[in-house]
Amino acid sequence: MFELTDRIGGIAVFAVKSPRLPAPLYPALESLLSGQVALKTPGVVLEFTKAHTPDMAALGALLEIYRRFSPFCQIAVCGLPDPAGFEESSHPITAWLPLFETRKDALESEGLRRLRLADRQAIVLAGERHPGPPSHNVPLGLLPVFGTTLLHGTLQGLSAEGIAEITLDCGPDGEEIRSHALRALVPAQTLRPYNNAYCGREAGSALLALHRDLSAFERECLVVFGHAASTAGIPDLLEAHRTSNCAVSLAIAGSSGSMILADLNAVAASKASFAGVAVFSAGALDGLNLSPGRGFFSTLLPDMMRRGQTVQSFAAAAHKPLVSDSAVYFGHLRASLAERLAGVNGRTLLVEPSARLSRRAQISGPCYIGSDVEIAAGCRISGPAIIETGCRLGRGTEVVSSVLTSLLTPATGGRLHNVVAAPGWQLPILAANDGSRRAVEQAQPSAAPLTSSVARVAAQSSLALARPLQ
Repeated sequence: MFELTDRIGGIAVFAVKSPRLPAPLYPALESLLSGQVALKTPGVVLEFTKAHTPDMAALGALLEIYRRFSPFCQIAVCGLPDPAGFEESSHPITAWLPLFETRKDALESEGLRRLRLADRQAIVLAGERHPGPPSHNVPLGLLPVFGTTLLHGTLQGLSAEGIAEITLDCGPDGEEIRSHALRALVPAQTLRPYNNAYCGREAGSALLALHRDLSAFERECLVVFGHAASTAGIPDLLEAHRTSNCAVSLAIAGSSGSMILADLNAVAASKASFAGVAVFSAGALDGLNLSPGRGFFSTLLPDMMRRGQTVQSFAAAAHKPLVSDSAVYFGHLRASLAERLAGVNGRTLLVEPSARLSRRAQISGPCYIGSDVEIAAGCRISGPAIIETGCRLGRGTEVVSSVLTSLLTPATGGRLHNVVAAPGWQLPILAANDGSRRAVEQAQPSAAPLTSSVARVAAQSSLALARPLQ
């Protein structure tokens, strides 16, 4: 009477084959769910879209089945027509049985959401460093975001989606990333660190090394860059990939829709709005040779297309551009600040409890002040501003439309206007366009702090250089 119509992660979806429900209903459901419990299926959706209006006996059977089997697996019921004369207030079934209008509603419910990706694996590429801003040769994933980091946000986002198998590519010298990742709020058994001989800027070579050493792409694999701004929309990306028969699906920031990338120019154009998340089909990298210098967009994807494999882009409003330069980084922080302030009853200031602020400091929002921050008398802060954990602002310091990363102590009386500043360096916040990005890269080619090029940028901006915390 029921047929298996789909398996989505750890969820089995069964639909009624005919309009007439079996009578009695209980034995049929008991046999079906007993089999799924024996197979250790963590979630079951029962779809009654084709069924006639059930009688009260059928509803009672559903309720008893749910009570019996819900301790062993998550159960949801969808598409069940309301019985004639049924009133929600007069019968307890709606309080005890999870009923949903559609299959999609059931799959997005709190109980089943984490199970959709339970059988998926993910690779997090966390080894990318950048010699210029915004990270100055610090791994991009370690950039701070409101007391946490981009990498912690990525790992916690994947864990929240129910992915229990995460390979963390730490790059060639991965102890810093490994120790940082282990402090994320994810189960320790979820993470499998891997020191890759290829750096993050050679993402294509890094993925091929993972395929060679760990056989990572023998089944469908989710690839996430450790400096991705968000992991939202991953279930929708996986569903779009599953129905596309493409070798690779790329998450793109923008309006919703899928598009096949027809040529190499389209692949190159998609890089600018890439959200740092991609899905590879099983065996997609088979037969590709591992060699140094293979970039993700410059070499790997073009090589796949040349041998006839299909690449598609999947755009969604939930996707955010990959944090690859200072303009995108600051834009992400400003958007995150607006989201945080929207949830605190319309206030424009968000101050962590352990922060210490002088009564004689002038602060106007929107502004976030992190834990253990000290702000002395005479300071002036004008938003949008983000002051991360452990910063110390001495008497008379000005902060206007800027981001101060963790553990920064500006010079007393310094003026920080429109900059991203960290211990030892700072850079102007420029508009997010290719010309400004090239200007910043050319202005600060060295990874060393306080270089002459940094001093020139600061001088041109009439700003006092930040000094490291003593």
